[in-house]
Amino acid sequence: EDDRVLQFGDLSIDSGSKIVKISGNELALTPNEYELLRYMVEMKDRAVSRDELLENIWGFKTEIATRATDDTVRRLRKKLEQSKVQVEAVWGYGFRLKILENNE
Repeated sequence: EDDRVLQFGDLSIDSGSKIVKISGNELALTPNEYELLRYMVEMKDRAVSRDELLENIWGFKTEIATRATDDTVRRLRKKLEQSKVQVEAVWGYGFRLKILENNE
């Protein structure tokens, strides 16, 4: 059983209880939003492609065309507006997490 607590910026993700917090305040996420955010925090040192997310979060093979990743990222960005952690697009590839500085 995975009971790690992942930290990135002001986010904490409790893998055991599946609770995400921004600066200690619980964030309500759908199961897909949670899985996408958890995966991206685990891969925080690199950009992740849409195909990688589709395969690892939804179990889709890359030949399936879907907007699942973009739609979930859009909803997740809105929920992370109060966080210093943002989902940044990597044009033509996918996404990466970024911690905003105070002046951004």
